[in-house]
Amino acid sequence: QIITGLLLFARPPQARPQPCDLHQVLERTLDLMESQLADAQVAVVREYMEGLPTVEVDPDLMQQVFLNLCLNATQAMPEGGTLTITTAVRRYRTRRSLVDVSIRDTGVGIPRDLMEKIFDPFFTTRSMGTGLGLPISVQIVREVGGVITAKNNPSGGATLRASFPVPAEPPGRQPEE
Repeated sequence: QIITGLLLFARPPQARPQPCDLHQVLERTLDLMESQLADAQVAVVREYMEGLPTVEVDPDLMQQVFLNLCLNATQAMPEGGTLTITTAVRRYRTRRSLVDVSIRDTGVGIPRDLMEKIFDPFFTTRSMGTGLGLPISVQIVREVGGVITAKNNPSGGATLRASFPVPAEPPGRQPEE
């Protein structure tokens, strides 16, 4: 497991970006996790934005990222809880818009002194963890111009947010004369 993770980290698979509906990727991810979520007594709440723009990503690699984030969130709720997945768009006047996928749990949160370390390779708080899941996820998202951030929620638990640039609209065709 460690060697496989290390190889993925050192040489991630070649991405095949394509216009992608992140809601479909999230649903496939949640389908894969269905029995695990049930066993962990974790309820899933979907707060999906209607009309979410497509983004240029590799759907298989994004599924790996979302699976990783959801597994981490589930493991942070040993007594069960709620996993809330929110999609939204952040618009900037100066820069292009970002599509955000936020994965929020009602778990134990991230200790303040560990917040900076969670994205470091081989850092883990779990006995069976490799500490490569988040670094690999960060690398995959970064390759498409995105970013993953983490914060603790005021009400407990943590939120990890993956943000992706919205592709620029193709320039409109000039009317023919």
